[in-house]
Amino acid sequence: MQKPANLQQSLEDYLKGLVVKSGLGKELFVVWTPKPDYKYEGEVKNNLIVIYSGTFDEARKTLKHEFLEYIVTKAASPYKDIINLQRTVLNSIMRQLEEQAYQDKEKAVTALENLFE
Repeated sequence: MQKPANLQQSLEDYLKGLVVKSGLGKELFVVWTPKPDYKYEGEVKNNLIVIYSGTFDEARKTLKHEFLEYIVTKAASPYKDIINLQRTVLNSIMRQLEEQAYQDKEKAVTALENLFE
C-alpha cells in the first residue's frame, strides 16, 4: 500500500499538535508504514511511534492511542524502577534471613543430637 508523503507529513503535524497540547512527548517521532494485516495497529520503539494502520483515518487514531500510551507508560516508569529496587532489597534481606534460619536450625539439631548421645 502506497502512502503519499503529504499524509506522512499530516501525521507528523498531528503528533506536533499532541505534543503542544500536552507539553509532553517532545522527543517523539512518527513513521507511517501501512501494513493492514499486521497484528498491531502501531507500537512505540524507543522514541519512534510506528503506525501500521492501513488508512489515514485509522493511522491518526492509532497515533493518538500510541502517544497516550507512551505518556502514561513513561509517567509510570519511575514506579516500576522503585518496585524493582524494593524487590532487589527484599530478595537480599530474604536471603540473609534464610541463611540465619538455616544456621539456627543447624544449631538446634546439633543441640538435640547432644541430648540424645
